[in-house]
Amino acid sequence: MHQQGKRVKFVRELVDELSGLAPYEVRAMDMFDVNERKATRFMKARLGNLRAAKRKLKKLEETKRKLRKREQEIKAELDAKKAKQE
Repeated sequence: MHQQGKRVKFVRELVDELSGLAPYEVRAMDMFDVNERKATRFMKARLGNLRAAKRKLKKLEETKRKLRKREQEIKAELDAKKAKQE
């Protein structure tokens, strides 16, 4: 597989962050929690081949992991502020 350059990687991450997820990507993320095989087949139907489907699901899982991590950080900051005020 071709290695991405630093600039290309940065721009793609920025575009993904700003544009958000497509409705089918959100559905696939929800599906993945319940049944990985069903999510893979759903993505295959949307994207056309299995390799692309697996790659996209891997990317979506990484995105979901980053979102959860960010939510935890925000919650910790809010808790720290509440404790400081009291």
